[in-house]
Amino acid sequence: MISAIHQHRPEAIVHTAAIGDPAAVHQRPHLALRVNLVGSLNILESARLFGVRRTILFSSIGALPGVRYEPIDPDHPVICSSEGPSSGFYGASKLAVEAFAFGYQNAFGLDFAVFSSQCGVWTGHASIRSLSARWSRMRLMVWRLYLVTVVSFHEITRMYRMWRKMVQAAVEVPQLTERVFYAATGERLHTAGEVAEIVQRLIPGAKISHCFRTE
Repeated sequence: MISAIHQHRPEAIVHTAAIGDPAAVHQRPHLALRVNLVGSLNILESARLFGVRRTILFSSIGALPGVRYEPIDPDHPVICSSEGPSSGFYGASKLAVEAFAFGYQNAFGLDFAVFSSQCGVWTGHASIRSLSARWSRMRLMVWRLYLVTVVSFHEITRMYRMWRKMVQAAVEVPQLTERVFYAATGERLHTAGEVAEIVQRLIPGAKISHCFRTE
């Protein structure tokens, strides 16, 4: 990583690499630490060493505890008196990345932004605002993404283009007034049970199991 950044000297880094499946690291804390956290630290350190102007990180609602209020915004609590990240080691690793990014900002003045999606299944569209005073009127839309089993290639492509526009805006804005941005509908989240009901209506006879097992 360091050699690649040294060779190409990018103006900005958009870091999306991670283990994105909470079940994959449910009982594997060292894997979450090594891939999600240490991998991101390598990015942050490389950005510091070579003076990268801005680093864009991707996080997840899994870094949050149970929902305290809705719609969820960047000021939602992340650690409570009796609860931490709701998605286990995956969420813990994502939260740690955000914390280290703020650490790099405080210690070295590293410029960064975090984009966090509220769930893996979106219905509706989202607006990302307040990237800066200059961009305060910009509304960046995330198009509808339905369940992966029924989403069309056209809609996936359209959603990808919208995410590219959001990231491009965050890279190009001269000065960020906020650091963490959420992509969401502005409506309440759907529970796993509600999503399961939708899947069963769309795919009669579908067998659905939970990602996490506690036995």
